[in-house]
Amino acid sequence: MTKANILIVEDERLIAIDIQQSLESQDFVCCGITARGAEAIRLAGELRPDLVLMDIGLKGEMDGIEAAAQIRAQFDIPIIFLTAFSTQSTLERASLAEPFSYLLKPFNARELDSNISIALYKHKMEKKLRESEARLRIVAENAPSITIQVNRKAEIEYISRVLPGFSMESTLGQNIENWLEPEYRSEMRAKLELVFTDGQPQEYESRGAGAYGDLRWYLTRLSPVELNGKVTSVVLSAMDITERKQAEMEIQEARNQLKATLEAIPDLVFELDLDGRYLSYHSNNRDLLALPPEDFLGKTVAEVLTGEAAQIVQAALEEANDQGFSLGKQIVLDVPQGKRWFELSVARKFGAQGEAPRFILLSRNITQRKQLEQAEREQRLLTDAMNDLISSLTRTLKVDEVLERTLDNINRIADADAVVFVLFEQGALRSLRFRSLNPRLNIAVMKQEDLVPSNAHLIRWVIEHHQTLLISDTLASADWREIEGMQWVRSFICVPVEIRGEVVGVINLANSSAGALDQPQAERLTVFARHAAVAIENALLYEETHHLSLTDPLTGLNNRRFFFEAANGEFERLRRYPGVISLMMVDLDHFKKINDSFGHTIGDLALTEIAQRIKTCVRSIDVVARYGGEEFVILMPETGLKEALQAAERVRQAVSKTPIARGGVEFSVTTSIGVAETDETTTTLDALLFSADQGLYAAKAGGRNRVEAARQID
Repeated sequence: MTKANILIVEDERLIAIDIQQSLESQDFVCCGITARGAEAIRLAGELRPDLVLMDIGLKGEMDGIEAAAQIRAQFDIPIIFLTAFSTQSTLERASLAEPFSYLLKPFNARELDSNISIALYKHKMEKKLRESEARLRIVAENAPSITIQVNRKAEIEYISRVLPGFSMESTLGQNIENWLEPEYRSEMRAKLELVFTDGQPQEYESRGAGAYGDLRWYLTRLSPVELNGKVTSVVLSAMDITERKQAEMEIQEARNQLKATLEAIPDLVFELDLDGRYLSYHSNNRDLLALPPEDFLGKTVAEVLTGEAAQIVQAALEEANDQGFSLGKQIVLDVPQGKRWFELSVARKFGAQGEAPRFILLSRNITQRKQLEQAEREQRLLTDAMNDLISSLTRTLKVDEVLERTLDNINRIADADAVVFVLFEQGALRSLRFRSLNPRLNIAVMKQEDLVPSNAHLIRWVIEHHQTLLISDTLASADWREIEGMQWVRSFICVPVEIRGEVVGVINLANSSAGALDQPQAERLTVFARHAAVAIENALLYEETHHLSLTDPLTGLNNRRFFFEAANGEFERLRRYPGVISLMMVDLDHFKKINDSFGHTIGDLALTEIAQRIKTCVRSIDVVARYGGEEFVILMPETGLKEALQAAERVRQAVSKTPIARGGVEFSVTTSIGVAETDETTTTLDALLFSADQGLYAAKAGGRNRVEAARQID
């Protein structure tokens, strides 16, 4: 593993050398030392260290906070502040530079090592999160087509779904050119190079391998993925346009056919009078007729066709009578084979003077064109809806909001009366969301224990097979189990939500009509679930990173940062709603002797056990945090001094009463505890901390292993 390079910015030369020795003893590399802010910025740009240890007070005009802010902004290097200044104002100003940690002088090598390791890990996670967000945006813009991410060598780094017969392992790392016909490879390479060079999206059409080994047409959009202003990879969104190409070829063929047909008059040709009476017809293919000739000859269009179609034909006849011709009017007829669309061309046939006018009506079957237009319109509407839905998911990094937004918008891509989103965590149920989407149905919100287990075997099947399950008619399915109160469910879909090959949840949809949920909807939901999974993965990653930033890595308690955030919130609430807050400062007596006698490993184990004992003595609403070293702080909302003293005594006894046995040694630990409450003179967090600290001082002065209040209670 490569050693991390650390830049030390410290105005005290001896301290800097001591820190350098500590770093090197912990397998880090000190790449530079300086005592001035401007020099630190220059060295950061030249050396590009993995992390900067920054003293707040520096020599020269620029202090450590300003230098840290510029290094963070220019080079995205994580900062850990080293300072002997712990005032609230200093910490608030320092927080603007977005440091990854604070170390209060003096500190030991273990604290330095743990803080550096956590900072490097957090910075790595943040970088991964940014890359993931960039990729998600590109996916959202190009969904629901197949999405592939390649590097500069055209090697596949990511694919939204693999083709049948291929595995993810065999696909990743493969050159994208292997999927194309040879005549399109050079064009793809040129387009790819343009995207990497200019950073501008490109498009091209090509033929390549299909899902089942056949050749398919694709419209491919190449979009750059940028990080820090540099194109790091390219996302290819490949949309299968084979049907469109085939349709274009069929349309061209139909046009050629039409030209030959017109020459030979192969379309349906009718002769009618002004009243719309069918006088004769001509066609080389009687199958084109919607009715047998005997059912329409001698009858008017009003007698043969439906009302609207008859009116359109009659209007075309009257227009041709006035202008000599009529073009482009369309009618739709319901025939045994389904709906058929026809386009009408009408011309007036001039006869002898005084003879009633007659008309030649050419009826052209345009059903295929209409079906293609309708299919294209539906696909466009679906694409727009999917893009809107995915965009709404990418605007949040909270898991619960992702689930809620999925439920809010699921009816845009599926006809559901109710939907349930189930999310798992390490094999257990993490969250369940139920939503009724049809106000006409009196659908009760089911209990969690009733909703899932009744058809748990179906969910297990979906999880085991990683496939979407569709039950179009529950009454006809032997696998369906009725849920009490939900006998109305007649069609059902269960869609897996996968993250990196693991099913982390399912989306269940129900409809009160058999067949209302069908295969096309199941396919759309499967595509949508993949993008929802990306949003959930980002939210989970953000949740983990956020948790780490607020947790003490040794004891698992809240850290100092979390304490101040929570405490400030409680004081803000206190300003709006009068009440009382108590606080206790807990310090372990002579804890240095334990570290000196048994070693820091035993000392760390003791701190961890003591932290757990403290937690058992307070309420869940109380804020317990490691304040620093062997010092803990407990904030107790809506708690007066008397009750706080009682809680402090419980803490003292819990720590001292039972010896600690760790690592083959046994020893006892006592605590000194200072307690304070808010009153007319103690109205701020700083004042409350000071008051509790005074109580702690009194406890130590009184012989330790005791609880003292900052003032006597009445």
